[in-house]
Amino acid sequence: MRDAIAKHHQVSVVDPTPMIDTVILSNVVAKTVGVGLGAEGLNLHAPSDCLKRLGFHYKDFARICSRTLTQMEDLKQLYPAA
Repeated sequence: MRDAIAKHHQVSVVDPTPMIDTVILSNVVAKTVGVGLGAEGLNLHAPSDCLKRLGFHYKDFARICSRTLTQMEDLKQLYPAA
């Protein structure tokens, strides 16, 4: 996990693992739905190599973003002060 977090901002990961790919895509999901910008700013690109290694297509990524946004809105209604 520590290695994945340390490497997820790298443009090209030399030895990718499923954990690193997951953290990279999670970071892009967070930025896409408007949570944080991180060190790489508005780089909202879902790397196709990560998607491929994890067995996702872009439509899967879009569905994850949509579900994440919906769940975030539900949480905001439950915790309006957060």
